Amino acid sequence: MKRLLTILASVLIALSVLVWRMPASVLRLFMPPDAARVVQLHRIDGTVWRGSALLSLTGVPPSLPVTWSCRPQWWPLGVRCELGDAVAGSVVLNAVTSEVVAERLSTTLPLRVAAGAQVVAQSPRVVADVVAATLARDRLVVKGNLRGQDAAYRLGNTDIALGEVSLDCAPSTTAADGSVCTLANRGGSARIDGRLQLAPRAVTGSVELTPAGGVTQRFGF
Repeated sequence: MKRLLTILASVLIALSVLVWRMPASVLRLFMPPDAARVVQLHRIDGTVWRGSALLSLTGVPPSLPVTWSCRPQWWPLGVRCELGDAVAGSVVLNAVTSEVVAERLSTTLPLRVAAGAQVVAQSPRVVADVVAATLARDRLVVKGNLRGQDAAYRLGNTDIALGEVSLDCAPSTTAADGSVCTLANRGGSARIDGRLQLAPRAVTGSVELTPAGGVTQRFGF
């Protein structure tokens, strides 16, 4: 019996050390299958519990350095992480439902949105505040906002000043699996208005751009 207990204790210690030193790349196993369509992690270093990486969003450069400090969560089963460096806030990776739940996320960054090789919109300083967000295979629910200063939109070879641009998102009242975002601006030499619907597999909606003294152009997607 004493020998059996010694073996069991040795196995438990070995498993504890293995889990404690688990490489950070394992975090990808907790990500929802479709999360890679939106969020990517590069140059992952450290362990599951304490590490760093570069975080990027599809089609929206630049990548952001992010660090994390995590601890296991027993209910729901998963991992809770506190983020630092360029992104502050907390994220829970739910192993049971394969959901990523974020709370109080904030970051400030320059933003360039490109269509192919051409930059179509940019802002030197965008402040992002996400109160809460849930990303899963069949859900994308976001509550938060973006504020871009000195934003500009390129129309042909001309940069059109938009002033301060805001994007406010909230859970949809008609679709439990999605969110609705409204786009608007103040200042600048043109007016921009839009309404976007965020769903797990697509972003749809329309944007209207009205240059001063010009004709309104409408973009649907």
